[in-house]
Amino acid sequence: MSKKRLRKFVFPTIYIILITTILFSTYQIWNILRVSPVNDDLDYVTGTFKNDVVPAVKEEDTTIGLPYTSDKVNLTKKFYDSTSSSEDQQNALIFYENIYMPNTGVLYTSPEEFDVISMVNGTVKNIKEDEIMGNIVEVEYNQNLTIIYQGLKDVVVTINQELNKGDLIAKSGNIKFTSEPNTLHIEVYKDGLLLNPLDFYNMKTTDFS
Repeated sequence: MSKKRLRKFVFPTIYIILITTILFSTYQIWNILRVSPVNDDLDYVTGTFKNDVVPAVKEEDTTIGLPYTSDKVNLTKKFYDSTSSSEDQQNALIFYENIYMPNTGVLYTSPEEFDVISMVNGTVKNIKEDEIMGNIVEVEYNQNLTIIYQGLKDVVVTINQELNKGDLIAKSGNIKFTSEPNTLHIEVYKDGLLLNPLDFYNMKTTDFS
């Protein structure tokens, strides 16, 4: 009878010893981890960095900027739109040497000389001088979008130069079809077709990708 009683206690005793050993080992491991140094800059639960992360690549500015910074610049003549009212079409005509011509861009003038700046990021594709329009700089954003700055002086850019939005291109100059001394004429081409620059300001460069 004594042997049978011993057998009844053997297995429970073994179970208790095993459970105690596991609990003790778990406690020891937890204790070691608790006191071990941890990098405070990392969150091992979420796997995210606590410090602010700066993007490796700067996002491109896709907004369209004005071609000037002076608050004294005025819009003197708007783009000729064949769908606009007769009055607006008449106001958008250019008179030169007894000939009326539709304005293919927008004309800005100012009582003071002003800086002409790039409206978007792009590449200078051409620089030339015209008898009527003065110095001209052509900037290409991509194959779908080209901006032509006319009536300039003191051009500071060169052909194939990369421009960021806001970079200086030139100073305001003169155009023969207006008597204003400080002028800038802007033309915008999308897919080779003229676009109203005033509509262009409300778009983003991603619209031309």
